[in-house]
Amino acid sequence: MSGEGSYALDAFGDRRRHQRIYVALVSPKRFHVRLGDGLPELPVYDLSLGGFSCAMPEKIPLGTFAFTLTCSSEAEPFTGTAEVRAVVANVRLGCQFVALEEVMQQRLKDWLVDYVRRNARVPLSREEAEAIVTGRSFL
Repeated sequence: MSGEGSYALDAFGDRRRHQRIYVALVSPKRFHVRLGDGLPELPVYDLSLGGFSCAMPEKIPLGTFAFTLTCSSEAEPFTGTAEVRAVVANVRLGCQFVALEEVMQQRLKDWLVDYVRRNARVPLSREEAEAIVTGRSFL
């Protein structure tokens, strides 16, 4: 699997349905992911309602796998099931969410809306930040 190759496109010709939020900024809010029990935490580079990218693990998970995503400013983690969709230059792993409970979907959305509002260069209302998070990808 490599970062180059064919990707499934939607009706708009996009391979992503959700806006990716770059979360590796210098920010008090830091995101990490664990790709299975007993494995080390990896830094998350970008995050969306559809998936995440993170640093390359020592071993790439095959098929679907359970993950735990943490945010440094939140007590409760975010959990679900994902699958690998891309390996980029052998340094980054792109993963798509496969199964998320409704409460986890809402937690993720809240995390992202808060992150966008706190890191925007201009003041944003909750509604404006939510429109960015839930909107179509422009990348």
